[in-house]
Amino acid sequence: NSIQNNTIRKIDFTTNSPAAGASMFIGINLGQGVFNVGDITGNIIGDSTGNDVIKININAGGTANSFLAGILAAATNGFFNIQNNTIGGITVSGTTTTGAIVSQWIQVQGTPVQNTTISNNLIGSTSTPNSIRVTATAPSVISFGLRHLITSGVGLNCNNNIIQNVTDASTNATSSDYGMLLISTVGSQGTLNVTNNTIKNFTGNSSPATASISCLGIAVQGHAGTTHDLSGNSISGLSNTNPGAFASYVIGMQTQGSSMGGVMNKNKIFDLNNSNTGSAGLAGIYITAGLDWTLNNNRISIS
Repeated sequence: NSIQNNTIRKIDFTTNSPAAGASMFIGINLGQGVFNVGDITGNIIGDSTGNDVIKININAGGTANSFLAGILAAATNGFFNIQNNTIGGITVSGTTTTGAIVSQWIQVQGTPVQNTTISNNLIGSTSTPNSIRVTATAPSVISFGLRHLITSGVGLNCNNNIIQNVTDASTNATSSDYGMLLISTVGSQGTLNVTNNTIKNFTGNSSPATASISCLGIAVQGHAGTTHDLSGNSISGLSNTNPGAFASYVIGMQTQGSSMGGVMNKNKIFDLNNSNTGSAGLAGIYITAGLDWTLNNNRISIS
């Protein structure tokens, strides 16, 4: 299956939050099989410049979560090659206050049978501020620029992606924002090659009363094996802008897995900011749990 050179834009969509968790917007939806998405000519969902090219309004209704995706790849069999795509110019708003808004602009999940490739994609914009933005302040917002959530043992090649100018205005205590979350629920030992990605100007606004990660550049959780490579990534402009007496943490890179290790080389992490005035914190690289990580020549400067 080949999906190339499609443009999806000029959408103004209003709905109510659901009574049971549901996907409220998906730009490109991939199911079983082998899919090459943009490897010849990239697809565009929204635009790389300008704001409000796609508008999604989620108003009060049910109490369940509203899921949004730019590219959703959910495999029972098969695998995915996702390259050269642009997702940007998206505004999410509305009056919902109960169920969370869960945005996952590139999401791979399920049980792929071979390694996934996600490379050279642009999520947001390199020139337009607030390219992807959630303007709703009341509901919990859980946002992912890119999430790889699998229950099989294969690996991932995630290279040369840009996630930039993404903002979340939610002041909810449970809101959190991830540039990339790579997570395995089965301790996958497939090698993760996560190299030369850029995450820049990525902002949250949450208000946790107790210590909680609110804004994170790259997180790897639940994997196993010691051959992973997280190198050459540039992470900057991460921030929580809420000035209240709260306890959020802003972190450049995090790993969590007692049987996971590998190398982190030549990553650049700088300009991390946290406006919370309570027991808040900043960290460049945070190894919550690990087995055998080697860190060389990383450059870290936090504000």
